[in-house]
Amino acid sequence: MFVDKRNLIGFIDIASAETRVMISSVDKDGKPVLLGKSVVKTMGFNEGKVLNFSDFSSCINGALDEAEENIRCKVSNVVVSLSDFEYKDYEMSGEMKWSIEKTLSVKDLIDCSRRIPVQDINLDKESLVHIVPLQFIVDDVKVVDNIEGVVAKKLKVVFRIITVDAKMQNDLRKSLEAINLHVKYFVANSYASALSTLIEDDKRAGCLVIDIGRKSVSMAKFVNSELNKIASFNRFGSEILTDVLSKNLNVRYSEAEKLKIEIGATVPTPMDYSLPITINTIGESGENREVEIFKGKFLEVFNHYVNRYVAFLKQNAESKDLLSSVSRIILTGNGSKLKGLRAKISDNFKMLVREATPVFVPALGDDFNDPKYSTLVGLFLFYYDKVSGDYRYDMKKTETKEQKKLWNKVKEFLSENF
Repeated sequence: MFVDKRNLIGFIDIASAETRVMISSVDKDGKPVLLGKSVVKTMGFNEGKVLNFSDFSSCINGALDEAEENIRCKVSNVVVSLSDFEYKDYEMSGEMKWSIEKTLSVKDLIDCSRRIPVQDINLDKESLVHIVPLQFIVDDVKVVDNIEGVVAKKLKVVFRIITVDAKMQNDLRKSLEAINLHVKYFVANSYASALSTLIEDDKRAGCLVIDIGRKSVSMAKFVNSELNKIASFNRFGSEILTDVLSKNLNVRYSEAEKLKIEIGATVPTPMDYSLPITINTIGESGENREVEIFKGKFLEVFNHYVNRYVAFLKQNAESKDLLSSVSRIILTGNGSKLKGLRAKISDNFKMLVREATPVFVPALGDDFNDPKYSTLVGLFLFYYDKVSGDYRYDMKKTETKEQKKLWNKVKEFLSENF
């Protein structure tokens, strides 16, 4: 297989439960091709933090080694998801004026971004992850979708700025650098999942992407086709439902997980109350003890806790202003596959809910048609979109010493992301 080593890139979705890896390059025609993939159990990492470097490095190296098996070369550049991170978001604007009319270009967008009041963000404690243009206002009254080619004397751009804890992100970067990996981009995991699952109608109508992982839930809100807000809720992934079953039915975790997957949380039918199922409970001496219960009774117990879980999701979404201007929910992530969950979310949120798998990407084939790969495929799409439209500009220096210090951080971010 032809491998262009100059364009070799790795994609790493690091979550608290599993780490998923994909390796890509381009073929002789410059088109992306998949070279390898792997899924391993995450070690040494939890809730966005590297807790044990030895375990973490073994985990990442093991995943990469497996994915690199057929290409006989090592990846050095990677795109990495920020899973289980707490996000902050800001809506800020910058504007430019000219004495005479001019034809606007992408450079004017970048110039507006340097007028963002970055002093309002504590860049010593927060790291920039995404700066997304939300709205273009031309000559105070005209709002356009694309500024290129528009003639105007004034441009105002409203931006959505997403940040994470600087220390946590830097610790993750340094841990990856210590195993000879250079992070080209960090991407919020829910944003990546949105890129791989949303269709334009979803974004235009206003939607909320809910990505349910094993240990955390992340959400991304889109309004008027643009990213509006991002939030993450740690320690409340689908694993909590397995724990509830394990405690209330007195079964081992593995047995509870099996029951959760095989039976789910559908509404019990009259027939379910006469249909026996066998579960392995834990005996007094720790041995397995087979107990027969009716499926309907199991569903009653489990549905009670799933309903509480869904109510918690709604409560937290409302607290983060993630439901205003939203008309539909896109459900994805490995935990979204629970039977009956879609209907419960639809009933509780009073919205249309669509279960989503990653869109079909010819370069990747059918191997990623599973909600658990939504973030990984989103990383792939994010990177190749940047490569195909990678705008870089040399920004002018700002005047004051403090503004210069702040702007240098923004400039570094923009130079890598526009």
